[in-house]
Amino acid sequence: MIHAPEFYRNFDAGFAEASPPASVARAKGAPSRYTARTPAGPVRFWFRVNSKASAIPNQPGEFWPVVSDADDALLSWYQFASAGSVEAIQAQQQRVYDKVAAQHSFEHEVWQLTRDAGLPILLHHVRTPPEPRFPHHALHYLDAEDAREWGRLLGGQIRDWLEACAASPETLEQHMWRVHWAE
Repeated sequence: MIHAPEFYRNFDAGFAEASPPASVARAKGAPSRYTARTPAGPVRFWFRVNSKASAIPNQPGEFWPVVSDADDALLSWYQFASAGSVEAIQAQQQRVYDKVAAQHSFEHEVWQLTRDAGLPILLHHVRTPPEPRFPHHALHYLDAEDAREWGRLLGGQIRDWLEACAASPETLEQHMWRVHWAE
């Protein structure tokens, strides 16, 4: 378990290691916030931690990508993620789950009971692929190594994400009308 500031430090280090495109810049003073310059205007990314979840002993922390365009319209990371990107996200989720399930040292028995009770729900969530219609699908981490790996993974995906977004730009609302609501 690590708290939000440590997650952000490690995530940002991993993101930088992934060598994102020069058009992607970290926002000054803001952890895990980036802006990409695109022909359609800026796209903002915030990899937001649920700070309450990160404070529960022996449980994974969680975060999710918050993405918006120049008009502050919501976009979904998964709206423009390739099938391979989603598979890589699920593989990282599974690695985190395996770490959580493998813990054997607990300061208090109740922390083990709580962890054990939550494992089936966490496993279901890990095995459910993220979809555009759930833009705040939680991604999990247990330690600094996980945070750094998430930064590397998502930082490594951002170039393809931006290309897919530029090829077929639409807000999440437009996507939802096109895919789910129009009938």
